[in-house]
Amino acid sequence: MDNIGGSFLFKYEMDNIILYALKEGLTPAIIVVIYLLIVKLIDSKREKANIKITNDLVAAINKISNFLGNITTNIIDKDRDKCRCAIRQAFLSSASTIIEFVTKTIINNHINTNRDNIINNVEHLVNAEYYNIYNSLSLYTIDGNKVNEYLKEEWIKEVEKDAIDIIFNEKLDKETKILTFNNRMTIKCQDFAVYVTNKAL
Repeated sequence: MDNIGGSFLFKYEMDNIILYALKEGLTPAIIVVIYLLIVKLIDSKREKANIKITNDLVAAINKISNFLGNITTNIIDKDRDKCRCAIRQAFLSSASTIIEFVTKTIINNHINTNRDNIINNVEHLVNAEYYNIYNSLSLYTIDGNKVNEYLKEEWIKEVEKDAIDIIFNEKLDKETKILTFNNRMTIKCQDFAVYVTNKAL
């Protein structure tokens, strides 16, 4: 509104100047017209400069936006790769710890005399390993969801049952128990890792 009013006032004053110059003679009128042309030329160059600055600014902002978009995409892709590796490593580490415990228990303990103690240790170890995985995966958020939310607590009981059933299976010798648990635990943890990976990523 001020620009329109200022433009109107400027034009009104210029009309008065031109009328006054014409009354005074032709030379002042020519000077006034030259003056008005120069002012108009300067104003148009300012507008072009402002438009060019605005266009350059928009182009620069677009370049920065595209650059940031590319960086963000790369970071997200790297986070997904890191998360995939973290899931696999967390489950493999826990499986290894549980397999090692069961193997040592089968080899070194008097299974029948230490039954209650062994069951208690299996339950505590499996529970601790589950929450180690839970804590490891809590560091990762994909698409606004924490990765550890895809873990299932029922997996604790599944692993406990497998360990206890195999440790106390009297039909199997030590080597078969160890081999059977190692295979079952490896497959189970791979399945768990694939499930979490597919849900999260």
